[in-house]
This record gives sequence, structure tokens and C-alpha cells, in this order.
Amino acid sequence: MSRLRPITRPRAHLRLALLAAWIGPIAGPAAGQSPPSPSPAPRALPAEMAEVIPEGKPVPKTSASIVPRKESIPEGKPVPENPTLTQSPEPPAEAQLQASMRTQADARTLYVTLPPPRGLIVDRNGQPLAQNILVHYPGIQFPEGPPLKPEDALAYARQRIAVAVKVLGEPWDIKDEDILKHYENRRWLPLLNERVLKSPPSEEQKKRLLAGTILHPGYLRTYPQGRTACHILGSVGKVRPMSNGPLDPQDPFYPEMTGRDGLEAAFEEKLKGIPGQLNMLFDGEGHKISEEMTQQPVPGLTVVTTIDLDFQQICEDVLRSRVKRGAFVIMDVATGDIVAMASWPMFNPNSFVPSISQDTWNSLLRDKNKPLLGRAFQGIYPPASTFKVVTALAGLDSGKFNENSAFNCSYHIRLGRHFLRNAYKGNYGPISLTHALKISCNTWFARAGMATGSANLTSMASRLGFGERSGLPIKGEEPGRVATDDWMLANYGRKIAQGDLANLSIGQGALSATPLQVARSMAAIANGEFTPQSRLVSQLQDLDNKVIEAFPPVISNELNMSRRHINAVHRGMRAVVNDGGGTGRSAACRYVTVAGKTGTAQWGPDRNMAWFAGFLPANNPQYAFAAIYEGDIGESSISGGKKVAPMVKTVFDRIYRLKKARDEPFYRRSPQSLLAKNDGGTKKSRVQGGESADDDDREAAPRTPRASRKPRSTTASSKPDSAPAATAAPTPAPAPAQKGVRGFFKKLFGERQP
Repeated sequence: MSRLRPITRPRAHLRLALLAAWIGPIAGPAAGQSPPSPSPAPRALPAEMAEVIPEGKPVPKTSASIVPRKESIPEGKPVPENPTLTQSPEPPAEAQLQASMRTQADARTLYVTLPPPRGLIVDRNGQPLAQNILVHYPGIQFPEGPPLKPEDALAYARQRIAVAVKVLGEPWDIKDEDILKHYENRRWLPLLNERVLKSPPSEEQKKRLLAGTILHPGYLRTYPQGRTACHILGSVGKVRPMSNGPLDPQDPFYPEMTGRDGLEAAFEEKLKGIPGQLNMLFDGEGHKISEEMTQQPVPGLTVVTTIDLDFQQICEDVLRSRVKRGAFVIMDVATGDIVAMASWPMFNPNSFVPSISQDTWNSLLRDKNKPLLGRAFQGIYPPASTFKVVTALAGLDSGKFNENSAFNCSYHIRLGRHFLRNAYKGNYGPISLTHALKISCNTWFARAGMATGSANLTSMASRLGFGERSGLPIKGEEPGRVATDDWMLANYGRKIAQGDLANLSIGQGALSATPLQVARSMAAIANGEFTPQSRLVSQLQDLDNKVIEAFPPVISNELNMSRRHINAVHRGMRAVVNDGGGTGRSAACRYVTVAGKTGTAQWGPDRNMAWFAGFLPANNPQYAFAAIYEGDIGESSISGGKKVAPMVKTVFDRIYRLKKARDEPFYRRSPQSLLAKNDGGTKKSRVQGGESADDDDREAAPRTPRASRKPRSTTASSKPDSAPAATAAPTPAPAPAQKGVRGFFKKLFGERQP
């Protein structure tokens, strides 16, 4: 496994935004301005900023957010619209004050926490998914000096709030009692509006504000891609409302944000950084005589995900145009890397920052399409006919039949008082595994499953990752369900019966899975050696381009299966798309050969849903995928071949056109591959059962697949209600399994100082 390399992608605008938050009015970019798109060369610091903070020097231990005032309002006097403030005497020299502080009851030292910039979340190539922008909080800085009477303090604040609302256009709702509590307990600090100005105020607006009104700079979370990957990223919210009680050393200067869900919550401790500390000394008359930043804030770490932003946006765009509700997952078969995990509909995480309005929140909750639900990993569905590949592998691996055995594909099969039918009428008679997968014959797989047995079937499902969480670091992933004898006893008072087993064999009954689980099972079938743990985050980085923590690929389960059996299932899945009459022929792509399996299931009363899952390139798999379409109540003509297979074609045609535009090879093994024995461009061929597993798949159009082999004679009856039976050739023993991003930042603060 090659050494992890940090991702380097210079972002000069981030340095400017972070520095400007501490420089404040002295210099810096306009408040609330979104960072521009990456340019080939980073922009230079403005001249005035370079004079204040030379490149590579630490941020000076000052803060422009506290503006000393020498204003006072005479006791008992009304406060005019533009009050004339008298000048108080200059405070004595600091040396003299230090000696007199002991005798001044009102002298005090204040400690305030400075929230650090939150760490970034980026895609595998360093493109930002979550970052920070510079914003301004409108605030009132009360005058220094002797305390004002409550009515004067209230009038002072109300005048400035009214003008600020009129000039800036941002609401500022605050009760009189909260203003007075702030003045009583923390008048030395500005009274800030918890709403922010996301767009920079003009010079004309600043001139119209009354003296004592400030615009305090701060950081605000932003999601530059809008809704993209919203269910993966999650959102942030305020840790708590700003306090107006007695000062606590842990009180932040402006509202802190914390992760609520998704990666924002899962990596909260890594993303939040280390707060700074600001100490201020006031004399007995309330004049500030010194201010020192004793600890500079340390930005949070950067979370580098495995997501490819371009792939993710392609999946979301296709879902938006093709479904009301659905999901699409793409996974690297050799590492378990999730390169895209899209759910539709979506929400905009920017609406949660700094806080979501009650109307917007209620609208999201009432939406019948459930945009807050990450269907790709939180939606549970019957896997339907995509599960037939599991049934096939279970039968082959257990030796109950082989790739040339035949079962009867009749129109229906009788199970007690019930009939299990195919979607099409007609009797195909005894057919092979490849043919059964190609036409998705229910009765063939019901008979095959009953011949295989429940223990073998549920064991194979578990080895392929069904019935368990896949390893996502974010909360909310559903484990799905695989019915076992113990589960049936606990819920139905009996073990798995033949009817139950027939139903399970075609992906129905007491069986459920998420699209992510199905994609993961396809990754295992594609590589033929192991089930990978899903990997969504590859590493954490600091500002010095150093990888602080890495998360290497992990094998969840070794398959320990014969390559001959894997190849047999691969041939059937390839025929689904590329042979005449295959149920998934609408998924055939222009650039690579697709192997897959369609699925259609009843999902709730009078409601159906459809699947298409598989991998590509078929002869040298790199990506596994699973996609779903949720139908409306009463919606007819839903099937995996009609609804989802064309969606898969569109997604991968666009992805491979993008690869061509990027000048990337169509096939490229990940440097962290758990399969590759070397990365020299040629791989050792894993040949077993007389067929190579490593044919390169570099065609510009799908190859013509080989014809399905003629099935051997079988004792399976062609009668619709006959018991399952098959002749099985000797099965070879399972072969032992073979085992086989540049730094993101251009140091936002320059070189660290010792």
C-alpha cells in the first residue's frame, strides 16, 4: 500500500478571510463575500494587509472588535438621536494603575474565548464541500466610564439598534430585559446581534450608523456547493444562545457552531479547533487599559473525504431529472471508497446557518418526500431481484448446484396455498444460471434457493454485508435485515419454512437493505475476494499539509470462494445488460461494458420500487453501484429495466466522458487497492477454473458477449409446482483468497512560528 499523500490545493482566498477576521476594519476582504473559484495562481495579500501582517508572521495579539470609548452620558439626561458625548479624562499610565488597582473595587480583568475557524471538509481532490466565510455581526459597544442608569443604557442601545435595522436591513429582535442584563453583567463587551450580515455593508451604510455601533468580524460555516452531498455533510447549529449573565471565562466572543449531523457531527472534535483566549484589563472607572491575546485560536483539521465532487454532482443531477425520490451509490471495488452517494430530494445545509427559521424547518418536516432522509444509507428497501446473485453464489459455494445445472423456469410455482409467479407468462423449461440471471426468472431462483437451504443462503448474505452497517462514520445508517431461524422464531414462532425461503431467494419477505449495502455487496462480487468496509473519509490534515490521521481501507469479510463460481455469476450479470433479451439492456454504456442486475419489488400498500445494481468495467471491475427509484402510490409500469437502467447508463456515460476530458485512463486501480499486488500497470492474472479474471476492458463500445452455454440435462421437473431439484457437477474446493490526496492548504497563516 502506497504512502498517503496530503492534498495540496492553494486557496489564497481562505488565508485572506481568516486573517481579516482578526484584522477587522484595518484590512481584509468584504464581509460575507463568498470565496472565488480556484485560480491557477493564488492571489497576493493586499498591500495594506501586508504592512500589518507580513507573510509568514503570526497574527498580532490585538483585536479590532473591542473599540475603546471615552464617552459618557450625564445622569438623568435624555439621550438625543445623536448624543453629544463628553470626554472623560485620559486614564493614568499603566504603571501607576497597577499600583492603585488593589484599592479600586470596580477594577477587573475579563477573559473571553475566541472561537477558531472550523476545519474544512473537502472531496478526494481537494475541492471544498464545507468551508468558512467572513461575516459581520452588528453590535452595540456601550460607552466606557461610570455605569449609566438603566433607562439611559436602554435608550442608548435602542437608538442604535433602530438605526442599524433601518440601514442594514437585518432584523434584530431583542427584549429590553436582555439588553439591561447584558449591560449589567458584561457592558465591557459589545452587545451583538446573533444574525449576521452575509453581504458586505457599503461605505454609505457604515456612515449612516450611529457612533457606538460596530460590525464585528467572525467566521460562518458555508457550503459552497449548495445542496450537493447534504446528507453526507450534515449541518451545523449554534452551541447555545449568547449569554447575558455574569461573564464566564469560557464564554465565546460571538456565537459558536457545532455539528448537528453527518460528517459535521461525526468529526466535531477534529473540526472545531482550539479556541483562543483574549484578556482585557479595566480600571475602576470602567476604562480599558490593556488587551492581550494570550492564546491564538487554532483552526480545526481538514476532513478529506473519498467523494469525487464531479461524480456526486452527476448522480444528483440525473436523480433530479429522473425521479421524485431515489438514490445512487458508487463504490470503488478494491478499497470500499464511496466516490458518490446521492439521495433525492435534498435540502440546502446553508439554510441551517447560523440558525434555521421555524417556517423553513416546518416546511422540511412536512414535505411528504422527506428531503431530510438520506435514502442512500438511511432508506431500507426489499433488495428484490438484485438479491438473486446472492442466491446464485450461495448455491454454487455450498455445492448444491453448479454453473451448468438447470432448474425449471416455469410461469409459476405453487407454495402451499400461494403461487409465486414470473413477471412474464410462458414456460422456458430447464435453463442455466446465466439465462436465469439474464431474464430474472423468479421460479428458477425459488427452486434454486430451496435446494440451497436457508443456512447457506443467510450465511452468504452475511458474508456479502447484508444485515449489518457498512462502516460509515456518520450516524443514522440503517443495518437492514436478513431473516434467520432465530429471527423467525422470535417474530413468528417458527423457523424459516420453504415458502419463506423461496421468497427470500428472490429478495422479498423478511429481507431489507439500503442502496449502500447493495452497492457494497456488488463490490464484493466484483472483486471476488472480500467484502470491503465502506470508507467515506480517507484522512485528516492540518494547516501544515501534514496528515494527522489516516483511515486505510479495511476488509470486513473474506469470501474464500472459487473464482470459477464468481466468474459464473459475472457472466450472468454481463448477459443481463449485453445479451439480447436481458432485463437491463437499457444500461449498456458507450465506453465500458456494464454487468448488473435489475430488481422490482412491492414496497408498501399499492406501491412499487425498482433497482439496478452491478459493476463496471465488466472484465476488470473498478466501480460497483446501486440505484433505486421509489414509485408513487398507484404508479404502474415500474421496473428496474425501465426506470433505473437508463439512469445508470446516463450517469456512467457522463462519468466516462468526464474521465476522457480529465485525460484519465478508463481503468485505474487505486494506489490503496486491497487487491493489487503491484502498481506497475500490469497485474498478475488470477486464473482459476480455466478463465482469466483480468481481461482489460478498454473498449470504446460494449463488446459482443459470448453466447450462453447450453445447459446440461437435469432431473429438475418442468412442472410448475414440482419440488426443486438439480444435477450438480463436482464443485472445486474454494481457492484461497488473494489479498493483494496533494496537501490542501497553502498554509493559511504562513509558516508557523516556534
